[in-house]
Amino acid sequence: MKNIIYIVLAFVIFSCKPKFDEIETTGGEVDFSRYVAIGNSLTAGYADGTLYKSGQENSYPSMLAEQFKTVNSGLVFTQPLMADDNGGFHFDPKGFPVKRVLGYATDCTGKSSLGPVLATSSAPNPANFNNIGASGPYQNMGVPGARVGHLLYSGYGNAAGLTTSPATANPYYVRFASSPNASILEDAMTSNPSFFTLWIGNNDVLLHATRGAADPSEPLTSFSDFKAAYEAVISRLVSGGAKGAIANIPDITSIPFFTTVGWNALDIDSYTADNLNIIFGNVADIASAKYGAAIGEQYRIKYRAGKNGFLMEVPKTASNPLGFRQLKEGEFIVLTVNQNAMKCSGYGSFNSARWGFSSNPDSLLVAVNPLKNYDVLDESEIYAIRTATTGFNSVIAEAASRHGLALVDMYSFMATIKDQGIMYDGVNYTPRFVLGGAFSLDGVHLTPRGYAIVANKFISTINSNFEAKIPQVSVNNFPGIAMP
Repeated sequence: MKNIIYIVLAFVIFSCKPKFDEIETTGGEVDFSRYVAIGNSLTAGYADGTLYKSGQENSYPSMLAEQFKTVNSGLVFTQPLMADDNGGFHFDPKGFPVKRVLGYATDCTGKSSLGPVLATSSAPNPANFNNIGASGPYQNMGVPGARVGHLLYSGYGNAAGLTTSPATANPYYVRFASSPNASILEDAMTSNPSFFTLWIGNNDVLLHATRGAADPSEPLTSFSDFKAAYEAVISRLVSGGAKGAIANIPDITSIPFFTTVGWNALDIDSYTADNLNIIFGNVADIASAKYGAAIGEQYRIKYRAGKNGFLMEVPKTASNPLGFRQLKEGEFIVLTVNQNAMKCSGYGSFNSARWGFSSNPDSLLVAVNPLKNYDVLDESEIYAIRTATTGFNSVIAEAASRHGLALVDMYSFMATIKDQGIMYDGVNYTPRFVLGGAFSLDGVHLTPRGYAIVANKFISTINSNFEAKIPQVSVNNFPGIAMP
């Protein structure tokens, strides 16, 4: 691609005629001629719940590569592109999830509204499952689902590992691994990078969090494992003298996956509130008769017209023998919660269909319908997740300092966007689901405009750390969420 020339209008004090001066672009202390990006789904350009071609083409590393070409026109940046924009399919045998699109859906109340719906297709495109490793090396080494330790795993791209239990391979990396025994890091190093970006570690907390901290197959990565793996990755990346920019991990509440369904989104009228107060008064009386008033009174939950906290499941103990309580402010419900069940089956409150108005007192207890653990993050789980995030970010910061790398503070940056939004050419971007412009329809990954915002954060950090003058991208030139 030809060098891009940026111009500004300047007035010379000796003449009434304006002239145009070129804005200097320079790599400063960095050789951008061999750029490699390493990471997970955020690096790959994942969006709308899956990986698809145009999303990859609008990945933030692809945007960075185009800007780096202004100072190194010979830069080659190749991505392992999917065959089309369809993403995954229902009952997909390879494990690729279904793409979300904006469309109309009718809920259990009969109300139709515009929102994310699953795209449909009669059959998957076989080309999306072909192994394209021979077309490498690839410079975008973003693998959806990868934790930091996965970057080092030999065989993470071995198709045989997809059928083991648990799986030892990743279907996205199987597509483009150079060999069955390769590791992501080994494949990244075949390009002999002169400069790299690394954004990894999100999944070391996020995969645990998105499952409500209730899936034993997706635990939080231990601090010691994270530290050992991260240091091994960085040591290998800088071993040839490459410079780099490494990003830390945002707080999970920076993304709409955890903030869209409010803990107190049980919005009811006074009639419903009165009925629930009667029901839970009876629940408290039954529990008091069984366990004593000191125990039973906790279940006399008070409802009012307007917003109320949902109920959540907790372990049954001597002090809470019924195993539920009301959510508190600062606890979170995941976006994937069954909202139809919340609307029509009393999920998170009381399901009268289970009770059937039976005269058996215990049937009333059976109808109490708290949210399951996998749909909720409680205060202790959030504390553990934030403690892990803080610890992992300390490892990342220390690595940046020790190796002279640029630290891209995505933790603070995403917190600022959450609190204030960020403005580009008159458009304000926020984490609001669907309408905020920054996040795609899965509530975790970004739109192309969101990835452009990330690219600009990388560029500003690179410029300030390495005395470079890399131009930023024009955020509003990239697509947002497509209307139906």
